[in-house]
Amino acid sequence: MFAHFVDLQKSIDYLKGCNLHLNNFLLNLLIICITAWGCSVGGNSDSDDVVNSGHSDFNKYPKGFKVIGYLPTWGDFDRNLSVADFSKLTHVNIAFGNPDSDGNLEDNLNDDQVAAVVLKAKENNVKVSISLGGAIAPPYEDFLNIDNRTDFVADLVAYVEQHDLDGIDIDIEGDNIPANYEEFVTDLALKLKSEKLLTAALGLWYSDQISDVALAQFDWINVMSYDATGPWAPDVIGQHSSYAKAEEDLNHFMMRGVPSVKLILGVPFYGYDFKYNTSERMGISYKEIVNEYPGAENSDRLDKIYYNGINTITEKVRLVKKRDAGGIMIWEITQDVESSDNRSLLRAIYQEVFHSVLK
Repeated sequence: MFAHFVDLQKSIDYLKGCNLHLNNFLLNLLIICITAWGCSVGGNSDSDDVVNSGHSDFNKYPKGFKVIGYLPTWGDFDRNLSVADFSKLTHVNIAFGNPDSDGNLEDNLNDDQVAAVVLKAKENNVKVSISLGGAIAPPYEDFLNIDNRTDFVADLVAYVEQHDLDGIDIDIEGDNIPANYEEFVTDLALKLKSEKLLTAALGLWYSDQISDVALAQFDWINVMSYDATGPWAPDVIGQHSSYAKAEEDLNHFMMRGVPSVKLILGVPFYGYDFKYNTSERMGISYKEIVNEYPGAENSDRLDKIYYNGINTITEKVRLVKKRDAGGIMIWEITQDVESSDNRSLLRAIYQEVFHSVLK
């Protein structure tokens, strides 16, 4: 699904070679425009990251930069939706929708709740996808085998159409990835309408289970650049989402042949407190950290609590821009303080994306 990609030099060469009879001033002006953040050659409003689906962004950020937030379905969903700030997002992934024993998506959300997400998204020029999978998803192997796959794909496409969604995000992880994952995403890519999105959330630790053919089906990849350690390794105390890991993860997928603009760097809005040894107590939201510890937003560590503060999040946004990657993904958006708060990570992302444009 990776669309044709026009790099800077080709764009400049194209302009120089065109018989446009432009004087030198206009030609130089055009070249400057191409090199500036936010200008592009071609007619795609999603910038040169051109999703092959033709599903353009709303240009909320320069150069089609994406800010994608996962919206959790567990807990009090209506409250989750209420506190989630869509104004600084370009995309929301509802996490999660998973099949029941018959292959139908679970009723995590009723139709009215899905409609409420879509309505809030439209009011904020945000696209909405349903995300399948997650770390504790049910087994997918039976649904994706040759006997059931056609019906399952058809049910997914119908769900997207019925609920006026913009696409599907695949977050099937680790041991839950069946041997026919490639066939599944290929079939799904073919059946989704051209204007719909097909994306994936992938981690470095199991990426060797995803074939190059499968990678090529996705409009972009949400790189889960976090959880280098955590409750499953309580003796490995330290940062779970470092800047170095972000570099490593982007490098890995680029070496796999994924264009940088198709890579969305995932950042955590949570941390781990290693003074505990159970997952229920170890996980802690960024909101809880900064509300309990004044000034914590300016650090990445408090005693045995490891997380990402404003400075690291800002540096990761700069890394994305330096690498010409596609944007930032957030896990997950209800874990932040309000974006009007100076401690907000979403606010920091928003400000840094525009920094080079406004300064």
